[in-house]
Amino acid sequence: MRNGRLVLFALLLLSGRLSAQSRPVFGNPTNSLEVQIRLANAGDPLDLARVELFKAEMPLPATYANSRGEVKWVNLSDGSYTVRVVLPGYLPGEESTELMGGATRHMIVMLHPDPDAVRGASVSSEDPLVSARFLAAPEKARKELVAAREARGRGDCKSAIGHAKKAAEVAPDFALAYVEKGMCQLTLAQLDDARQSFDRAIEHDPKFLYGYIGVSNVEAERQRWKEAVDALAQANKVQPDRAEPFYQLAQLQMKTGHLDKAELAAKTAMTKDYSRLPDLPFLLARVYVLEGKKEEAIKCLQEISDKNPQNDIGNRARRSLNALGVSIDGKGSLK
Repeated sequence: MRNGRLVLFALLLLSGRLSAQSRPVFGNPTNSLEVQIRLANAGDPLDLARVELFKAEMPLPATYANSRGEVKWVNLSDGSYTVRVVLPGYLPGEESTELMGGATRHMIVMLHPDPDAVRGASVSSEDPLVSARFLAAPEKARKELVAAREARGRGDCKSAIGHAKKAAEVAPDFALAYVEKGMCQLTLAQLDDARQSFDRAIEHDPKFLYGYIGVSNVEAERQRWKEAVDALAQANKVQPDRAEPFYQLAQLQMKTGHLDKAELAAKTAMTKDYSRLPDLPFLLARVYVLEGKKEEAIKCLQEISDKNPQNDIGNRARRSLNALGVSIDGKGSLK
């Protein structure tokens, strides 16, 4: 890369113990940044909290907080950094800091409930079918699943696995219980058990995307890349209109350094239903930047800006354009 740095990014979407790292290609490690996310109402679990890191307005690959609301970056170069946190049902939170001279900075980002958010019984806000799956289960199984998610939110994976097992005992075909158990087992690096749990979820609900995504994450953790990709291919086969399998594939290809394949996967995802993936166009722009295709990245970001003239997504696109040296007028158009 032109700045002599290689960004290494590891994402385990379902593991609940996600981290991001930026490592210099040359020289010794420098600064560290530790972020703690807190909820003003001490409410929901934090496993869906998305964390974005910007260096001088240039976005670095995003990640997700673990169930305790923790994210850590190491080996960051000197400069100004901004952390932005997004969690369904809460207003976005943002904090900035300066890193210099091998410092370790600790940052707290407080999230406040969004008064306009719609809260329901859905186990996962990412899939509208999850609510139907959840409500179809017996009440006792639902209560055990909720207890499992609450335990995982506290970082108590052992208790979470116990509750998920009880939910599956009450309702043996309850795919959500197996996925929840698999997520916790993946967090504890119990890969064989996690794989078995995700396989059971698929067995009982062959169209449940998160079973396949869970399998892919297990195989990625084992560095069995072909198996990880094959699981995403199966996800696409059962849900051909959804973008998530190709989005996950793009992330996987980025992680393994296959930028051309990551670009193709991201472009394919954008031809599907990506309404649940607001980061997808930014992912494609990041791939373009890493490939050295600056003009394509600018075009992609400008389209995002034009479609979102007055919201946070558009503002983020305009910050990224500024970081690429593009001037924006007061109406959000290129000068």
